[in-house]
Amino acid sequence: MRGEEEIVNAVIGLAQILVLIPVSITTGLSVSIIPNITKSFVQNNFGLLKEQMGQSLLILTFIIMPASFGIFVLAEPLYQLLLAGNSPVLGGQILKVYAPAAILIAFYGITTSILQAINQQKKLIIGLFIGIIIKVILNFALPSIFLEKGFILATYFGYFTSLTFNILIIQRTIGLKRLKIKYRLVSILVSALIMAISVYFLKEFLEEFAGTFLIVMICSSLGILLYILSLYGINFFRFRNFLKGK
Repeated sequence: MRGEEEIVNAVIGLAQILVLIPVSITTGLSVSIIPNITKSFVQNNFGLLKEQMGQSLLILTFIIMPASFGIFVLAEPLYQLLLAGNSPVLGGQILKVYAPAAILIAFYGITTSILQAINQQKKLIIGLFIGIIIKVILNFALPSIFLEKGFILATYFGYFTSLTFNILIIQRTIGLKRLKIKYRLVSILVSALIMAISVYFLKEFLEEFAGTFLIVMICSSLGILLYILSLYGINFFRFRNFLKGK
């Protein structure tokens, strides 16, 4: 029994490492604009501040959304390719469940940086502790119901609680309603869904005759291309009006 628990913990840890790779990249890119947010806040330039926040959120969403969807769809072959010697079947299942957590983790990271930039560190710590308490409590309750996936679900609830708290503080401090990025965020989400559905059917087709390496390489390459083309297609008229100066 103890041996099984150690295997599950090891697999969850490995899956977490894979999920945190795109999170690290996106957080690094989006956080690079935080010094400008701090400067705008100090200068009380809230119009520019909201624009900079919108840019940071768009950068984050543009990368983390397709990355998370892609890991979810390709969880089994991706885990088998990178970590084949460590319970590949269980690892693929856990990675599939853990993949969407990348979105919560990434958005929590950027909202944390924004709160630091607008001098709300104390409230940030409060939100962090609330999330930790929720996760610790659910770590005892959920595994008895959902087995090894219970620990991952506890992580979801913990991050979601802290993220919601951060968003409420940002909303109360500087407001979010005027961020003019709703259409772009929706277009990114739709493009990522189109990519994920297409990659899923492509993966199912390739599994009949292709190996794990080819499945991952072909699906990831075509997935990236399809995502970019879908995003361009959805925003075609907006791009055209921009080029015309409208």
